[in-house]
Amino acid sequence: MNENRFTPLMYCHLFALILVAVVSAVSFSALFKGDAALSLSGIWMHASLLLSVICGILYLCSGYSKRSAIYYKAFMLLKVFSNLFHLNIAVAHRGFDLAAIIICVKIILLLASAFWKNLGKKNTWILFYILLTADLFYGIYFALNKVTLHMIVSDTLANLLTDGTIGLAIKGKYDDKDARGTI
Repeated sequence: MNENRFTPLMYCHLFALILVAVVSAVSFSALFKGDAALSLSGIWMHASLLLSVICGILYLCSGYSKRSAIYYKAFMLLKVFSNLFHLNIAVAHRGFDLAAIIICVKIILLLASAFWKNLGKKNTWILFYILLTADLFYGIYFALNKVTLHMIVSDTLANLLTDGTIGLAIKGKYDDKDARGTI
């Protein structure tokens, strides 16, 4: 990517992606306590999240261009995988409860955002706001159920930061489309 094309949006997006990576990496410390199978799911959950960060960086470094849409889709798909592992952990700990339902909704929204053809700017933003709301509800639910402070902060913060990176990617995508005159 040409340095003079690296916009303030891209710098914010890069910073948010780095924060997601840091929060996710710090969360690894809680994974090695307790059930080994759940720890393995947690490792895969965070590994998927970290790989999604790499895809997000590749997407923004390519200027959110149409030819780099594969990185956007890969980012969203890796977020789906991360949420599937998260769902496994949630169901193993608490059964299929409200948290599991929220995670299922997030998976559906992420899949729709990644693979729905010609979703359009308005509908893309609607899906994003529903995803953001789901993560806020999940964070509140987590806090009300007295999960450890470390898990509340790391899980909720990682989800909300990731949502922020999705919002920035959407903004970059539609700014690029506007610049090309394709909206």
